[in-house]
Amino acid sequence: MTWRLVLSLGLLMGLLPGLLSAPASAATADSAQWDGFSRWVQMMRSAGVTVEAPPGIDLGQVPPGAGLALLDPPSGDFDGLRLFVQEGGRVLLAVESPASAALLEAFDLQLETPPPPGSLDSGHPALRALSTPGAGVFADVGALLTNRPAAVAAPLHLDPAVRFDDGKGFAYHLELGEGELLVVADASLFINLMLDGADNARFAANVGAWLGRNRQAPVWFAGPTTPIEGRYGISDDPALTGLNQALAELGRILDPDDLVLHLLLAMAIAGTLVFAVSVFPGGGRLTDDPAPGTGRAERLAGRPGGPAAPGPLAAPEPEPDPAAPPARET
Repeated sequence: MTWRLVLSLGLLMGLLPGLLSAPASAATADSAQWDGFSRWVQMMRSAGVTVEAPPGIDLGQVPPGAGLALLDPPSGDFDGLRLFVQEGGRVLLAVESPASAALLEAFDLQLETPPPPGSLDSGHPALRALSTPGAGVFADVGALLTNRPAAVAAPLHLDPAVRFDDGKGFAYHLELGEGELLVVADASLFINLMLDGADNARFAANVGAWLGRNRQAPVWFAGPTTPIEGRYGISDDPALTGLNQALAELGRILDPDDLVLHLLLAMAIAGTLVFAVSVFPGGGRLTDDPAPGTGRAERLAGRPGGPAAPGPLAAPEPEPDPAAPPARET
């Protein structure tokens, strides 16, 4: 155990009772409490990353290609989140509570009970040190100091980026379509207090830069109490809202059995579909289902250092040595 990790443990031991009794945080992004996230948000903003931290997030308003930080979010539908990743978005899922089960299942992942403390742990279940691969978003991160960690189960062909001593996964960095998904089974890594542990602050800085594409994209932040609603790709457009209101008014005025009403409804539905296709990101794709004949898990790829590398390239032909004599024909 390095001196830096020993020092981190010493600084945090005084607050161990609070860590043991509290989950990640119920505070907002700007909360300066020990279990808030203000330090991480300010860290990103100081590095030039645009951070949006509204009281509630409508997935229909999140722009394609943005970063989305979900820190132990409350249970919800999260409609279209998989499509958001497929079309180029970057998502951090920092999860630890059972409420995250449905969200993980959308990516063929499951939350599990972590193994007993191992050789690198401090002896307290609230403070467990895990080594990292030191590459990708874990660059210059020798160890993470976790608080109330969980484990994540994934299909066998997906390799965890960070794992417990028994091999169970703690973190995955995955590629899905054009986007990337980073799953970490402890949202507490990013709270104000835990940034002082081991290399947590370095990891938080790396994740912020990754989410913001080195200041090229905004990062939308959602904490444990941030309500998330809507569907990615379908915004609350005034024109569509007006069309729905007109349809409701027609239903009140005309007899439901009237042939004219049926024709009007058919025309309105056709117009709605054309409108939806025109505003839907990704060239009019109306579903986030994988391609026919392809398992959902097969569309995820991962390795410890980050998203899967491109397929192997053919070895280049060796260039002739100008000093070598030409080969004789036989």
